Amino acid sequence: LIVCFPHLNTWHLWALVVLLGVLFAAVWYETSRELFLDFMEPVFVTRSDSDKVLPGQQRQRLRQAAWVATLACASVALWDIMLHPVQEGLFEPPADSGGADSALPEIFDQNALLLLRWKQQLNTQPDPENMLSMAAEALEVEKDKLATQSLIVDHRLLLFKFLGPAEKGGTVPVHMRWKTSVLSPPTTLAEVMDNDFPGTLNVTTCLHMQARKRYSKAKAASALEMADEKKGSDELTQEKESSESDTATTTSGVHASILRAVGPSADAQAAYIAGCEWWLSTLDSYYGAGKDVGKKQKEDVAKA
Repeated sequence: LIVCFPHLNTWHLWALVVLLGVLFAAVWYETSRELFLDFMEPVFVTRSDSDKVLPGQQRQRLRQAAWVATLACASVALWDIMLHPVQEGLFEPPADSGGADSALPEIFDQNALLLLRWKQQLNTQPDPENMLSMAAEALEVEKDKLATQSLIVDHRLLLFKFLGPAEKGGTVPVHMRWKTSVLSPPTTLAEVMDNDFPGTLNVTTCLHMQARKRYSKAKAASALEMADEKKGSDELTQEKESSESDTATTTSGVHASILRAVGPSADAQAAYIAGCEWWLSTLDSYYGAGKDVGKKQKEDVAKA
């Protein structure tokens, strides 16, 4: 077992080997063997003495031949195992299978959607490289493992990502460590960062915001079309005013998920929405590029 399965080389296996050795030794001695015979007698009849065995030379030769064949097979198996050792890392999980979202593109990776919003009280805008250095110190990683995704100066927001390898099973993901650092930042980072702002961008929240915006636009367009069909000036004006008021109410309102993530501060909500708009534009360009490639391939096939 140890030769075939090196990962089973634990104290449990060695304890089992010792236990089997003790059992074989107990069967070997006649005094302890009688105890085993007493246990086994009700189950199946055992031979009481060797002088009562029935003669059978042919049966004995077949038994010996079976012993020799068994030893030969075991020797060939061990020889084959020793000649072809187990490949290193064969029993280890792949490095990219540590999480449920490991197969997703980078735009859905939480480690690529880290947020840092600096305080409004600062006299000057902090240097992005300096903020990345402070974030790297808080995460206990090298500074070159972090890179800027986008800098939204109007909302004092820095979006950055982690460039390091994917974490293995027992390691806490970077985005979880960053959330912890945002809640209780080190001294140098606390002087710059607004720790009331979320540490990561939630793509589900951004998708909800996009769906609500599209629904509002579709609702306003439908109301205008219905008003145009009525062909009445008074009714047309009334429908336009109601649709404009509905649109203003919908766009000025904030999705409940953003309220849960950011809080009641309108300034913080606007910053989070700006981050979502950056992510949505990145999402559109990502899938739009795939569509362009597919369209080009179809055109090439048609030309051929």
